[in-house]
Amino acid sequence: MNKSDGKKFLASFTKDIPAEDLYITSMQAMVSAQISVRRIKAGLSQKEFAELMGVGQSQISRWESGESNPTIETLARMAFRLNIHINELLAIEPAPVYYDTEKSNIIPFSPNQWRGATSKNVGYTDDDDELKEM
Repeated sequence: MNKSDGKKFLASFTKDIPAEDLYITSMQAMVSAQISVRRIKAGLSQKEFAELMGVGQSQISRWESGESNPTIETLARMAFRLNIHINELLAIEPAPVYYDTEKSNIIPFSPNQWRGATSKNVGYTDDDDELKEM
């Protein structure tokens, strides 16, 4: 699957979702992932991190799964207690991923590309039989 096919595939699922909502969802997912990554890099279990944060383990699980979002104050406390900068949790821009796209089904797609993205400008049409079959 090439980059164009990937955009068409994504557009087939998101054509009725405003680009702003896709962008927000992406940011929330990246923050959730960063909480988990930074906790693991610190060598902490969810239970240990919960104790460090003064919350229950279930709250850590909800933050990491994206079920709930921590406040800015909570993110600042996390960063302080993990001895990192808050920007590392916010993950405003995804880190570059390096791989051979010819040998991979992974398609790089930055949330910045979602601004203004619609099913029309990524090339999806209702006549795209290949996507309908998927």
